[in-house]
Amino acid sequence: MSLFLRSLARCGKTITLQNRDIAPPVFGKSDFDESFSGDQDVQAIVKTIRGKTFFDGVSAERLITHEMRVSYLAGVTAETWILFKGRRVDILAVENCCENDEVLILTCSDRGVGEAAKA
Repeated sequence: MSLFLRSLARCGKTITLQNRDIAPPVFGKSDFDESFSGDQDVQAIVKTIRGKTFFDGVSAERLITHEMRVSYLAGVTAETWILFKGRRVDILAVENCCENDEVLILTCSDRGVGEAAKA
């Protein structure tokens, strides 16, 4: 058993990976709607980050609040979101550590709770 798997078993926190679906606005409204589906509970090593920002090349810099390490899962992208302790966490970047298909490093930004968390 690898050191990562031992650490995950001992110190891992449960997070929920969710797929975000964006729906076009209904007649009379101007805002797009979001729904989250495909809940998948996994264990993660959660590290809180301070003082780092992420620039995706399109928008303004985003504050990085968490780095989460999970066992490799195919299909996890920057469009996947995390539900952690009742808060929505936006995945900014996904890194397949050493390209070994064993560990994913998720660089994230905490969006909080409620409607503002979706923006």
